[in-house]
Amino acid sequence: MPATKPPPPKRFKSKKKTNDGPIVPFVVEFTRVDGDKRVEEEHQFTAQPQLDYKDAVGFIKGQDDQSGMILVRVDRMIRSALIDSDGTPIKWQPAPNDKGDIVGPDGAVIDSETAGKLVAFDAGSSKRRWAHLMDRDDDLIVDIEQMVEVIEYLIEQTSGRPT
Repeated sequence: MPATKPPPPKRFKSKKKTNDGPIVPFVVEFTRVDGDKRVEEEHQFTAQPQLDYKDAVGFIKGQDDQSGMILVRVDRMIRSALIDSDGTPIKWQPAPNDKGDIVGPDGAVIDSETAGKLVAFDAGSSKRRWAHLMDRDDDLIVDIEQMVEVIEYLIEQTSGRPT
């Protein structure tokens, strides 16, 4: 008796398209430490979460993980959700081109004064400001619980369901 040919596999296509997630503004309170002084400061960011199944499952599994890997996942999820178009993009730096001109993030030639304004902290995109605060500003403290709350909020906004 000849072998039966199996049916073709069922295909499951992605229902989401790139950049179709909700635009989600949020504020994180940081504590600036200056000697004995502690001052609270708020920073607003905008995200467009594109969180996927792996992110959500990894986050849920990691909540019971004692190794600290949940923090790495939370950081990666937040960074990937932050938009880079609401200010100076994270990768842009004021460097002269081969003609000696400084080219702005939009491709137009700019002067050094404008370049200086574009690299100012407040001019940065959400992604650029987040990276600066997390990677370069050693005088700021942010609670771990806050970061977990941020990612829970982003998951809720993406899925339309509470976590």
